[in-house]
Amino acid sequence: MRNVRNAARRAVALPAALCAIGLTSAVAVGAAGGAVAQTRPEITVELNKAEKADKACRMTFVTENALGVALDKLSLDVVVFDQAGVVGPRLVLDMGAMPEGKTKVVDFDVPDTECGKVSRLLFNAVQSCTSGGKPVGNCEASVEPDSKIAKLPFDK
Repeated sequence: MRNVRNAARRAVALPAALCAIGLTSAVAVGAAGGAVAQTRPEITVELNKAEKADKACRMTFVTENALGVALDKLSLDVVVFDQAGVVGPRLVLDMGAMPEGKTKVVDFDVPDTECGKVSRLLFNAVQSCTSGGKPVGNCEASVEPDSKIAKLPFDK
């Protein structure tokens, strides 16, 4: 019990001492071990749904551009794997224009593919990522794939 009281006294004494020498509360939080979270700009690409469409598997993606800049064009190279883990079709997902801060829903058909036979999607690369007609340098590192479908992961 004595150690608990001493620890509590030290925890109170540090902020009091910092305030006494005129440090701001933000610095005091940092000095006490708190980390200031920094968010990195990103483009989220979520596989939201996969369903049969004629002789194809229709995949619905929900995307959001949080890069801080509007994109004229975004195209992603995505690889489809079958249940045995063998590489299947490669897709170029052309998301088109991506306004900054906007959420967009886009459907893509994977021809001659049954949805139940797809085991995984892999974000392989950015094919195109432009703003104002110029390439965006941090685009590939900013893409964050995800999946709402438990049995069908979409990752890097």
